[in-house]
Amino acid sequence: MIPVFLGIAAAVIAAVVLSVKAHKPKNEPPDEIIFSGGDDEGEPCHDMLIGALSNMPQLSVCLEYNFYHIPAKLVPVDIGSIRYVAVYQSRRFFGSELAGVRYFAQVERATLLPRYKIAELPRQSEEMYVRFDVKGWQKKIKPISPTGKGIIAGYTEFAVFEVAEELPQLWLKSTEDVSLYAALKSAAAGDRAGFKTLDVRKKGRSLLVTDGGKLIAICSLKAFERAPVRTVNYVSKQIKEAKR
Repeated sequence: MIPVFLGIAAAVIAAVVLSVKAHKPKNEPPDEIIFSGGDDEGEPCHDMLIGALSNMPQLSVCLEYNFYHIPAKLVPVDIGSIRYVAVYQSRRFFGSELAGVRYFAQVERATLLPRYKIAELPRQSEEMYVRFDVKGWQKKIKPISPTGKGIIAGYTEFAVFEVAEELPQLWLKSTEDVSLYAALKSAAAGDRAGFKTLDVRKKGRSLLVTDGGKLIAICSLKAFERAPVRTVNYVSKQIKEAKR
């Protein structure tokens, strides 16, 4: 269920919308609708946007009016390929208990428009934004933990999002890599872990991946701790090469 605090900005919004409309330039070109529709055939690899929120009122308004907006300059991928959005709540603005990725939704329409046209959160600015109208926000059963560095915007595959439990896992290439990340993390903590038919364990300051006792991949513990996504990609490549 959507929290009760969703209506906190409603009164202010209603009073300011008229002011925004009054400043609307005459004879301006219509907004460009980038995408409109439901499910699509053959969805691309990066079909999901993870975007940050600035504060609690923004979350309240976005959940109440079923949309998310972001500066167009922060959307380097094909806007029309984005079929899902999720919102990232940072520790800085939401505190440790509410931080992470909790809400997501399927995109109904993506529109390129100037910032002042987003009447629900008024601001007099000509900067171009992308507005994603969504079909209704859903709450992830197990929120994604804000492990590591925060983000402003990032892109992932919805299938990866479904199984990810920590923020860095969102930037991996596949659900298999998410499982490999989990195995390496368990091994880094001193536990013996498995990935498919392979064993993953820590030895000294290294993480080893073996197949029946045969070493097929190795990385340093320090590398995994500092750059987990890059390290998982590196180990994954070693495993694939060993299996050829």
